[in-house]
Amino acid sequence: MKKLLILFLFPFILIAQEFPNSIKVIARSEVYVNADVITFTIRIKQKHIEPKFAFEEHKRSVRKLLNLLTSFNISDSSVSYSLFDIQNGRALEKEPLFITNQDVYLKLENNNDYTNLHIALLENGFYGITVSFSPGNLTGVKEKGYRKALLLATEDAQAIAKAMNKNVGEIIDVETSTRDYPHFDSRQVSGVYETGNGPRAVVNHSMIVATTVTIRFEIVDD
Repeated sequence: MKKLLILFLFPFILIAQEFPNSIKVIARSEVYVNADVITFTIRIKQKHIEPKFAFEEHKRSVRKLLNLLTSFNISDSSVSYSLFDIQNGRALEKEPLFITNQDVYLKLENNNDYTNLHIALLENGFYGITVSFSPGNLTGVKEKGYRKALLLATEDAQAIAKAMNKNVGEIIDVETSTRDYPHFDSRQVSGVYETGNGPRAVVNHSMIVATTVTIRFEIVDD
């Protein structure tokens, strides 16, 4: 039984001695980025007992949507589509029914007037809408996050080493991860004001790019 216990303990001893005279520090930084790209996903869905008529209704809805987008001066290059799909809805309905489905993707840049478009879509019967915001340019953002996190980690390591009457030496190992998520602040909403073309909503959205670094530092004697 003692031999078995030693065999279980031995690997943990090796792990503890793998990085002697070192400390591991985890630091996190946040970089705020303007989310100036707005993406609409608009679901086109029609039902009819005849597949041909379901398809015709679907095409009419698409044309209606494109005409609406044209009235907002939205170019064709900003619009893309998922594959058209039509299914037999017999299993879902008491009577034979064919259901069409297609997503239309609309990407807008630097457009604060998106709320008026959103309202116009609803007023015209397009209810399956989701809106997301993302940054258009992330150049240099991750690098800035890494620099901030590295500085924080180094400061923490120096404080820990000083408490141990030692100094920080070389970096032994580094692990990094990043993720982004929306940020909302009530100060971002400037409100709604009247213009010659009707009400205009002014909303500034931003994203947080969070960077986490795990760094193992060597510690040396003074």
